[in-house]
Amino acid sequence: MDFVAFSPLARGLFAGVVNSPNFAQADLRASMPRFREPNFSHNLALFGQLQTIAQQAGCTPAQLCLAWLLSRRPFIVPIPGTTNTAHLEEYLATLSLDLPDAVFAMIDYVFTSRAAAGARYSRAAQAQIDTKIWLDEELDT
Repeated sequence: MDFVAFSPLARGLFAGVVNSPNFAQADLRASMPRFREPNFSHNLALFGQLQTIAQQAGCTPAQLCLAWLLSRRPFIVPIPGTTNTAHLEEYLATLSLDLPDAVFAMIDYVFTSRAAAGARYSRAAQAQIDTKIWLDEELDT
């Protein structure tokens, strides 16, 4: 059994490429509740915590997220998307990281104490796709 971790970098938020909720109308993130206020500010603060942990660990926030996913179970396959060769090389460099369990414990703490705010999709979008809704996930309009 394998698990494909889709959008493991939170659609670019955890790669550090999103710093504002002002998206072009054609940008899919503009319609996603996690990228609209007040959720966006909360989630950007989570990125700030990840960024601090990554700096302490000597890696990028994207590498930290991917390394964390890879450390969870051997059957988890993260699939970060990119159109940028430099980002691809950054993501591949994750495979050579050797981070201690204490680093992963810090990430666990961040996300158990302050989970991401907002649903992944609007109610209308969720009705059109086949993805799991978490037990505590409330769909926005």
